[in-house]
Amino acid sequence: MKVDIGSKLITGFQTSSASVHDSEILPDLLNEEDCGKPLYADSAYRSDKQEAALKTLGIKSEIHERAYRNTPLSQEQKLQNREKSKVRARVEHVFAWMHRQGHELKVMTIGIERATAKITLMNMVYNMTRAIHIIQSGRRSVSIL
Repeated sequence: MKVDIGSKLITGFQTSSASVHDSEILPDLLNEEDCGKPLYADSAYRSDKQEAALKTLGIKSEIHERAYRNTPLSQEQKLQNREKSKVRARVEHVFAWMHRQGHELKVMTIGIERATAKITLMNMVYNMTRAIHIIQSGRRSVSIL
């Protein structure tokens, strides 16, 4: 799922089977509009392949550093991860809403098309709910299509 940090609106998503890790479809979510923008993600998305892909697209990687066996994070890396987490927390609000309203995000369907339809509707409901909150809070600079 791709979320705008400023408005917390969902701007894109991909559906895959449960056997596919989220990091594998990250490149499918990125496009030329993301060029020059930072990408915040947890350490599960960090790999040399991902970093190279982001660099090719001109996207600044703000993916959390990962500790490895016998190679703990330095104090500086821990501080950098903490700063990144402050931004990522805005995206986690979307997942919290989905968890509360979406019954733990369980998609029990047969076929990827049905799962995609269910997730699309859930994302639309979230975006409509979020848009109403934005409008009511006085931030009228957001255009809703």
